[in-house]
Formats: sequence, structure tokens, C-alpha cells
Amino acid sequence: DTRYLDAKIAIAGKKAVLKTKVEESDPELRDAAASILAIKTISDLEKPGMRNIIRAELIAAFNDILGKEAVSDIYLTEFAVQ
Repeated sequence: DTRYLDAKIAIAGKKAVLKTKVEESDPELRDAAASILAIKTISDLEKPGMRNIIRAELIAAFNDILGKEAVSDIYLTEFAVQ
């Protein structure tokens, strides 16, 4: 039984150059997000509060790529295990 996670992420930050930096770093950001999500099990994803943990992990990883405090928040606009 194969299951997968469908997730869409919106990134928020205070710096005007964020959009440009995100576009330039798109492959690295996608790889980081996929790496973080790939190690989660289905039971992990169903735990209360897991979205907040994933959000924090993504913010930390994205800030490593984009620069300290570039990303202030991440919104998981779609998050469904199918």
C-alpha cells in the first residue's frame, strides 16, 4: 500500500529580496523540504502538533540556504497524506 504526502508551502519573510533568493535557490529549497519530509512516517505525520514541528524544521533549513532570518514563517497551504 503506497501512500504519499501532498504538501504546498508558502514562504514569508521581511526582506525585499526574499522572492528573488527563493527563485534562485528553488532546487536547494525543494531538496531540503523533500529531505525533511521523507524521513517522517505516516504515524509521525498524524501526530498532533507535527505540522508545527515540520514548519520549524523547514524554517531552519530554508534560513540555512537563504541566509539567517530570511524566512520568518512558513505556511503549509496544503498538507494531505493520501
